[in-house]
Amino acid sequence: MRPFLYCFVLALAAVSATPLLAQPDPGPVEPTVPVPSATGPTEVLLGGWFAAVETAIVQPRIEQYPSELLAGVPLAITVSPEFTGGYRFASGRAIHFDYRVLSSSGSKDYAPRAQPIGIGRNDEVLTTFRPYTGYADLDMHTFDLDITFRDPSWDLLPLVRSRWEIGARAVLLSSEVREPRVHDDRFGLMLTQASEWFGDEKLTSSFQGGGPHFDYKLALASDSLGLEVFALSDIAVLFGTGTARYSPVGRQPVRGGREVGPGWSIESGSAVLLDARPITERSFSSTAWNWKGDVGASLTRPWRGRLVRFTAGYRMDFWTFSGKSSGGSGFFGGSIKVPDLDLDIKGAFLRFEMHF
Repeated sequence: MRPFLYCFVLALAAVSATPLLAQPDPGPVEPTVPVPSATGPTEVLLGGWFAAVETAIVQPRIEQYPSELLAGVPLAITVSPEFTGGYRFASGRAIHFDYRVLSSSGSKDYAPRAQPIGIGRNDEVLTTFRPYTGYADLDMHTFDLDITFRDPSWDLLPLVRSRWEIGARAVLLSSEVREPRVHDDRFGLMLTQASEWFGDEKLTSSFQGGGPHFDYKLALASDSLGLEVFALSDIAVLFGTGTARYSPVGRQPVRGGREVGPGWSIESGSAVLLDARPITERSFSSTAWNWKGDVGASLTRPWRGRLVRFTAGYRMDFWTFSGKSSGGSGFFGGSIKVPDLDLDIKGAFLRFEMHF
């Protein structure tokens, strides 16, 4: 909850700064913007409330779990909507709030591998060959509160615009990766990161946090045509808490009235049964780094005394989460390290914006 408290404080500071945002810059500032129309250029008021809806068609990818086996699970192509509301002052500055949601799942098939399926009469681990499939699910909610500054034309290059933006970002993220257990009949060893369960296992990870972000846009714009071609770069660092939990997907075999799992003993040189011990959920401090890059074009038109803007482009969105969680035991006797979670989100987007 502490990262969200930080974001709330930043939000109060932003609201307190709104009178400063309304102050004009040194020198004359026109509170209108020229846009084309059927009868010629029209002056439309720049200030006022505005809202926007964006739809992005993206294909996320979860990377680095499990690094030895899956090398990244591709998620299904999905629609990621974003909603924006804010107020733009006559000076050209603005304050706005953005909410984005992303949800996707996917799977990846591999060659058949030996997998443990139960216990034999002599307490041996029974295995069978079947296709090896990895599964992944992702759910992410992003919240932004931003202050946007003016994008006046350059004196020497009047078609060039530049604009920068600062604000606070918060994110709620959860992911789950599931994989079947694999067994090596040559040595009786479980070739996964834990050796405590039969059947499928899953790693559930989550992150919640917040922090500052900064973006900068460089564009070529023609006021007479209402056309702009732009490139935008956004960098954020978020501080928060991550959680991770290893556990079996299904119920384990029962032996002597308790659940058991496959294991290995060097002393006996044969497979022995161990108690099935799902690793409890562990929390740890985590830092998220987010870089987002957009390239695209926008078209601005007047409509019934209002200003409307259509934007289309391509987005690259990368997330890296640092921080580790360790726990569990098994044959190796050491800790099981939860690897870093990386997200790679790419796709096209379409945005509609209206100024009231």
